[in-house]
Amino acid sequence: MPSRELLGVLVMWLVAWSTARSMASSEPPAQPPLPWHGPAYPGGSPQAGSGAEFQERRVWTFDAGSGIQVCIDNLFSGARLNGCEQVGPKEFRLLVAPEREPINPSPWYALRIRSSKPCEVTLRLAIATAKARPRAWASRDGRRWAMAPDSQWTGEPGDRECTIKVSIVPDPILIASNHMIGIEELDAWSTRVAMESGVAVESIGRSTGGRPILAFRLNPQAPPDHVVVIGRQHPPEVSGSVGLMKFVERLQQSDAALADFGRRFRITVIPLVNPDGVHEGQWRCTLGGIDPNRDWHEFSQPETRAVRDAILALAAQPGARI
Repeated sequence: MPSRELLGVLVMWLVAWSTARSMASSEPPAQPPLPWHGPAYPGGSPQAGSGAEFQERRVWTFDAGSGIQVCIDNLFSGARLNGCEQVGPKEFRLLVAPEREPINPSPWYALRIRSSKPCEVTLRLAIATAKARPRAWASRDGRRWAMAPDSQWTGEPGDRECTIKVSIVPDPILIASNHMIGIEELDAWSTRVAMESGVAVESIGRSTGGRPILAFRLNPQAPPDHVVVIGRQHPPEVSGSVGLMKFVERLQQSDAALADFGRRFRITVIPLVNPDGVHEGQWRCTLGGIDPNRDWHEFSQPETRAVRDAILALAAQPGARI
């Protein structure tokens, strides 16, 4: 690739990445509450004996006094909550643990909470092995998220326990360490972008848990010079998904800055390499307990093998360059 074209692609990627960081770290405008339409947990948690340790999917129900019942659960895709106990009338300690140790200290948690009557509760978030201070984001519909203000949040980097004060109601509220972009959202985005570009989404393989690893290709009529864009090897890295989507959507646009690039390169997009990890709310790994971004030599996981085989198939085309 000529250096000027490479520089142009890198600039577009940096702009997309900067936009993603901004979106992930700033509080979106307040939105009116909506009825709950979040994804239901589809089941299918892996059995014991694989390489990762799994949370128990369940509902915790507590008597908060004054005729108030509080329910906390992890029965949805992307949830991570390993335990819950009541430590006061309206105070609850939540345990969040990774799928294995040692592990990169990038904690992910996500839970759903509701009460029989409106009330304020305190959630004490106990995060195993965490060195970074996570934040708290909330959503009533799973689509629009707001970051909890500092007045509702206490905790410093390195603290093993953080405190969130939240007002809850009979309609469920999602609380997570970042706004959630899960399997459903990424699949819908892939379908939309592919349809707009006149191409199809295809499966290049399946994960350990049997979930399809999806891909689509832009500019299929271009010469066989390929750019491969992959994402979400690590489940908590939501900003990476935002950056990937912004980058690919920019490549879709037909303007003078991209005209030559679009004529020269075929783009293969694999938005979600680790769907099982995203579904299980894991911090880093596949269901096999392996970090996929450290598996590009051994290829011990079906996820990395699927990506490898897709790239090798592209490289086998006459005159292809990756």
